[in-house]
Amino acid sequence: MDAGRSPDSVDQLLVYEFINRGPVVALGRPGERRPPFGAQRIYADNATWRNAITALFDRSQTIVLAVNESAGLRWEIYECARRPDLLIKTLFLMRKTSDFDLVTTIPMGATVVPTGFNGVVIGAYQSQGGWVILTSRKPTRITYQIATRHYFQAKPSVATKP
Repeated sequence: MDAGRSPDSVDQLLVYEFINRGPVVALGRPGERRPPFGAQRIYADNATWRNAITALFDRSQTIVLAVNESAGLRWEIYECARRPDLLIKTLFLMRKTSDFDLVTTIPMGATVVPTGFNGVVIGAYQSQGGWVILTSRKPTRITYQIATRHYFQAKPSVATKP
């Protein structure tokens, strides 16, 4: 690993940040011949992937979801929102502020991005006092790295090995 280089993907970011904390595991794409560098992959078919994700969520100390509009990810967001034990250990990373709308349209409390904010919501998580919204005027790999570090410093209990 080049210490001066920022990670190229969420997978790499999490591997770099978690290297001393525990394994990073993700669901692989069916038919993926060669998994990309990053998280360890588990594989499931279309009939069993939700059970595989639920089991992975249950075993995880931390859940990080890179939000997009795919139906599968939308189900994962709803699953985390439906269960307070999952929501409290989930970090949502977003590429654009409108991705935050996907998270907050789920019935888990109204949250509004500050009026007049000139930037992008890049992350969000639930704390005991409500939503913590992570923003950046100009999102880069480094701002996502800082946002991830902020989350793990703010919630140290979810980021330690058992």
